[in-house]
Amino acid sequence: MNIIITCIKNSRFTIFFTVLLALFGLYCYIILPKQESPEVAAPLAVITTVYPGASPEDVERLVTRPIEEDLPQVSGYDYCESFSQNSVSSVILYLENNADVEKAWADLSRRMNDVQRLLPDEARPIEINTNLAETAGIIISLSNDSLPQEELSSLAQKYKNKLLQVDGIARFDIQGEKQDILLIKVDKTKITNSGLSWEQLFNILKAQNIQIPPGSVKQQDFIFNVRIPGAFQSISAVENTLLGVSPVTGIPLRLKDIAAVGLSPDENAPRIRNQGHSAVLLTGYFQPDRNVLEVGNNLRKELDKLKKKAPAGLQIKEILYQPKDVSRSISTFIQDLLIGLILVITVVLLGMGFRNALIASTAIPLSILITFIAMVPLGIKVHEISIAALIMVLGILVDDAIVMTDAIQVQLDQGLEKMAACAAGLKNAAVPILTSTLTTMAAFAPLLFVPGPAGEFLRSIPQVIMTALLASFIIAMLLTPTLAYLFFKKAPSHNHRSRIRNFFTKFLDLSMRRKRGSLLATLLVFLLALYGITFLDLQFFPKANKNILYVDITAPPSSSLEKTAQLTGQVETWLKKQPEIVGVTSSIGSGLPKFYITLPALPKSPQIAQIMLQVDPRKNNRFDSNEELADYLQQQINQQLLAGRIRVNMLAKAYPGQPLQIRVRSKNAARLAETSAKVKKTLSDIKGSLNVAYDLDEPVNEFQVKISIDQAAALGISNYDVQRQINIALSGAQVSVLRSLKQDYKIILRSNIASLKDLKILPIKSPVTNQTLQLQQIADITQVKAIPTIRKYNGIRTITVSGDVKAGYNAVSIENKFREKVASLDLAGVELIYEGERTRIIDNFGNLGRSAIFAIFIIYLILMLQFKSFGQPFIIFITIPLALIGSIAGLLIFRQPMSFTALLGMISLIGLVVRNAILLIEYINSARSDGMKVEEACKYAVELRLRPILLTAITAIMGLLDLALSRNPLFVPMAIALMSGLFVATVLTMVIVPVIYSLIVREA
Repeated sequence: MNIIITCIKNSRFTIFFTVLLALFGLYCYIILPKQESPEVAAPLAVITTVYPGASPEDVERLVTRPIEEDLPQVSGYDYCESFSQNSVSSVILYLENNADVEKAWADLSRRMNDVQRLLPDEARPIEINTNLAETAGIIISLSNDSLPQEELSSLAQKYKNKLLQVDGIARFDIQGEKQDILLIKVDKTKITNSGLSWEQLFNILKAQNIQIPPGSVKQQDFIFNVRIPGAFQSISAVENTLLGVSPVTGIPLRLKDIAAVGLSPDENAPRIRNQGHSAVLLTGYFQPDRNVLEVGNNLRKELDKLKKKAPAGLQIKEILYQPKDVSRSISTFIQDLLIGLILVITVVLLGMGFRNALIASTAIPLSILITFIAMVPLGIKVHEISIAALIMVLGILVDDAIVMTDAIQVQLDQGLEKMAACAAGLKNAAVPILTSTLTTMAAFAPLLFVPGPAGEFLRSIPQVIMTALLASFIIAMLLTPTLAYLFFKKAPSHNHRSRIRNFFTKFLDLSMRRKRGSLLATLLVFLLALYGITFLDLQFFPKANKNILYVDITAPPSSSLEKTAQLTGQVETWLKKQPEIVGVTSSIGSGLPKFYITLPALPKSPQIAQIMLQVDPRKNNRFDSNEELADYLQQQINQQLLAGRIRVNMLAKAYPGQPLQIRVRSKNAARLAETSAKVKKTLSDIKGSLNVAYDLDEPVNEFQVKISIDQAAALGISNYDVQRQINIALSGAQVSVLRSLKQDYKIILRSNIASLKDLKILPIKSPVTNQTLQLQQIADITQVKAIPTIRKYNGIRTITVSGDVKAGYNAVSIENKFREKVASLDLAGVELIYEGERTRIIDNFGNLGRSAIFAIFIIYLILMLQFKSFGQPFIIFITIPLALIGSIAGLLIFRQPMSFTALLGMISLIGLVVRNAILLIEYINSARSDGMKVEEACKYAVELRLRPILLTAITAIMGLLDLALSRNPLFVPMAIALMSGLFVATVLTMVIVPVIYSLIVREA
């Protein structure tokens, strides 16, 4: 109390300090990092190992399995899935939500170093990627059909060096550049005549260009480093590498005598196309914790300079420009915030006297500016979630100030002088304001600990709201009394009673006369509301509200990169004919750069392609949403009967993946294939399912080399000798690197084998007898069927059945119907694991439910300490089911789903609705202590607190109005749940709480 009186007495300093604080808050907003959405760090790692030339079975047995068996020892391990393909093993490690990520990644790195020793010598080093949350800040396409690809690549490198000079840029990557290799194509006949084996040739070339640091020499008190340059300084040097003496001619044998040496395009290098034209992508990443808008402005200036100096005909297009998206998103939410601010202040002005309203309203902008100050040390960035949190709390920020101004005004009206009125008002209002602030903060506090990506995505909501509430409390306790002392006057007396006050008075009188009937009616309405939940669509998170779709393409197994490019071209050609599609960018052989936080990473593979579509669904008046457009595109593509798997996707807001997803696991391969086909058909037959598919690949033809172990051993040839020489001849092997002034070129050794006939006569040399044999002499080569990809979940083979949901249908109801139907299937030896939206809803809604229970417990403790009663807190808690009645009714009336954010809004109501009940109970108790009877005290408290309670409720509702009208699918359900719940709870609180109080509390 002393500090408050000091602030009042030193009012000039208090106001001056407040102005400085506001200016500092404005400065903090300017410097705060800004982005579109929160960065959600995915608790997973991708472990990739290349084993050149190995079949999927060998990759699974020799590489994937040792990695899988070791992963459960990693700290925080949850589960893993793996993909074993020709020459490549990919294992994805998922951590538990509460895992210590840094410790887990350190543990993983150490364990994979140990596993590397168990892998075949030919397996390349294990690569671990844990940086899966990094998202591109800008993607630029360079294209010109008249320019060769190498010139485009050269321009991209030049532009990259220029753009890297912009402050705030972390790095730029280039995709689609021309990648040449120095190919040594060995003639199969000539190497046979040379007497060399493939292994010997590989070792000779590798040894010629090896560079080992020799050391240094001391000469005349100076130390000179000794350097031995590699032998390969040019293509000519490679060609003229001496291999030995020809056993046929007796003259020196050089590499050019048995092989063609020259630069050749890397056949497996990913390709980029923009609008169907060959292109190169420049992908830029911003430094963390930098202001994206500021960096974007500097980047824009440099880009404009480059465009002006660009060669004629060069197309420089911005495929992605994150600063523009961030600016648009933040501007929209700031606009919502300002509109809400204006509406709230307008309501306060209408509900109170102009002078009092103006003073109370100062709490809103000041609380927001103080929150911006706190966001800096808390590490909270400005994005759609943090601004939405400010909008949520907007109407509540004025509550404490309204209560304080009302309490002081009452004392003034009773004839006290200003200082005494301020002191008396503070004494009466301080505890209720503190309690209501603490209870509201307590409702949000458990949300700080909601685990998983969903909790991380929305974590700034409780952080911002709790900070803003604390700021509004401090303002109400320190600044509001100071301003009241300076500007308040005694209000003129009047006996006018508003119609609203008359309505509540009559409603309360009626309810007091029929207490049990009123409670029974309320109970019936509550039960009816609970029944109404069954009519609500359940939704976890909506899709991202961005005009971008993307298409994942998987070509038929064994397709070459060229074949995949042809398939992608067919899809591109059809897509460009659709008027709603305004941009088409493709990557063939790999996924596109990560252009959105939830975009799943795709591996490099000749059978993989990805297309990003920039869309305007309403352009031709055929569609109202991206969802309708995506459904149409998918159905039309399905009718094209194109080869492979083609799927049109919308960007996920928080969780990637399809809404319908069932893993089928079994150790029996035949049962696995049979059951997964039945599961796929069962799901496809359910109305509302769309694009149902499974990832079971059709078997492909391959040649199996079965070595005669005994025969080969008799000739001094081991199994390793045969596999190693076949591997070098067919898959090629990197022997070294040619370093030139322009770039470095990988030196690849490969044979000119082009047919099965050539493979049969492949020379295999015995390292023991030096005898050279043809492969067919020691092995049988037959054509067999093989699975191109072996997929496993926690070490057991699995097939995933997945699907989308048509517009107007619900993933939860579809999965429920599926579970009923699948119960009749024979699932012996097979396990079904559900991972779709239904599972995510159960897990995450459960987390929110536990948070709500914990919040209620904390609030009860606070109320029990204030009222020194076990029973009165339960009276206050009656407002919670009253709020649920309103929330459920609102969602039903406005046809909104019960989403994760809608449930978050309902939990938020716990703290909001108890505020009014606390004030009401406080005044009832105060009236009783003055000698009033229970019912009289109840009516008196309602009469006295009606205006501030209604005013605070209306301000909260009006603050959310623009968010409710925003058409943002993430926040509209939450705003509707909050507004309708608060409205109904406020109305019924003024009646039901006094009724229950009068029934429970007896006359003293």
